[in-house]
Amino acid sequence: MYEQPVLPRLALCLLLLTACAKREPLPVLASVPAFELTSQAGVPWASRTLDGKVWVANFVFTRCPTICPTFTAKMASIQQKTPDEVRLVSFTVDPEFDTPEKLAEYATKFHATGRWTFLTGEGAALEAVVVKGMMQPMVKGDGSLMSIGHGSYFVLIDGKQQIRGFYRFNDDDSVEQVVRDARALLAGG
Repeated sequence: MYEQPVLPRLALCLLLLTACAKREPLPVLASVPAFELTSQAGVPWASRTLDGKVWVANFVFTRCPTICPTFTAKMASIQQKTPDEVRLVSFTVDPEFDTPEKLAEYATKFHATGRWTFLTGEGAALEAVVVKGMMQPMVKGDGSLMSIGHGSYFVLIDGKQQIRGFYRFNDDDSVEQVVRDARALLAGG
């Protein structure tokens, strides 16, 4: 009778144990305050729409010539790789320029589906949720294009409006991390 060598069996057991190990739940880092803004469809849109939903936020502006196209393309990748239960929300940091019409054009360019919403509104209302709620910078600067600044993290939020993760958009594995953790939240983690 032929016996398999011990080392490959041991490696297989370790692989199975690792795969079956239960991950620790994601920490609760902060809570997102209630907000009411305007969607790319030009209609009022309230945060209560997201109650009970896992969602991912990012921060962009439509005339950005630097990181925003890549940041938004990665959000589009998250849209493709997550189940329909995961919502996506992009907040403009340039509300004076980013009208609902401009956001709708931008959303179309990145193939946003109905579960991905682009939001604008009064500067103070946006700052309340972006800066105070999600702890992301939002800098108007002197109004010139290159003086506008914003956070470069995806923010993962659970159905209780609690922040469960921050992911630097330009990390090589940021999309995979967001997708993995969003799936974990959907599964009760």
